[in-house]
Amino acid sequence: MGGGMVLAAGGTVAATMPDAATQPWRHPGAHADTRRFMLAHALLAPNPHNRQPWIADLRESGVIHLMCDGQQLLPETDPHGRQILIGCGAFLELAVIAGAQQGIKVDAKPLPDGAPTATALPGGTRMATLTLGAPGSAAGACEGSRTLTVLDIDDKELNLLQVEPLLPTPRGLHMPSSSESREGLRLAASDKPDRVLLDIRMPVMVG
Repeated sequence: MGGGMVLAAGGTVAATMPDAATQPWRHPGAHADTRRFMLAHALLAPNPHNRQPWIADLRESGVIHLMCDGQQLLPETDPHGRQILIGCGAFLELAVIAGAQQGIKVDAKPLPDGAPTATALPGGTRMATLTLGAPGSAAGACEGSRTLTVLDIDDKELNLLQVEPLLPTPRGLHMPSSSESREGLRLAASDKPDRVLLDIRMPVMVG
């Protein structure tokens, strides 16, 4: 965790984890560098490999270059690297959310050097470049009264009714919903939601 490189690799969870294994996320608020605050939260993202095989290069100011550590992959269970790409998406999402919590918009560019071949593991690949905006650049950071729009697409009517009470927000909430996939796409285009809650298994058109 020193210098300009951050190793973000987890392993098998033991009954008692050493302090060094949990230190990165134990006190995320103590990080003066927003990028380290983001990484401390992203480390907690779910991952199909039950580890975080990422190396974060912080040598460029205001930028995170996220590399894949090939030594931390599991080629026996994920020979084409498909699962680890899903895990990378979860890692990036939490990093962006953590940046927004600090009032900073984060531009995430996946695979800036191009995607690996269809049969190759992404070991050594630059998975993403995260570029931090100016303080206060995150959506809503300077617009405390702006209504948050959340689109909910779910074919189970009961789920649609249960979600809205679980999303309190001081900015106000506009929550269009649909139980049909194509109608959900229409609402996404017309309402331009800030967030979309999507049921993956839907009739007619899956999520």
